[in-house]
Amino acid sequence: MAGDAENSSNGGHIVIWRVVAWGGAALLLLAPLMAMQFTEEVRWTGSDSAVFGVMLAVPLGALDLAVRTTRSRPTGQPWQWH
Repeated sequence: MAGDAENSSNGGHIVIWRVVAWGGAALLLLAPLMAMQFTEEVRWTGSDSAVFGVMLAVPLGALDLAVRTTRSRPTGQPWQWH
């Protein structure tokens, strides 16, 4: 039972970091839209937003895939290798 609680808490941390990472990417993607409301110096088209979205999604997708496929160590301490 203790192992189940430990695994669920580790999964919870992964979910929180995924939400933070993808939410941060969404905020970065919305930043030019907000800037265009206040100044004429920022002029993004749909293709600019699409390219920036791909630039955010590819590395975050790779990070997400790496985190999901990596097993957690049984000791729960990443600096100890047994």
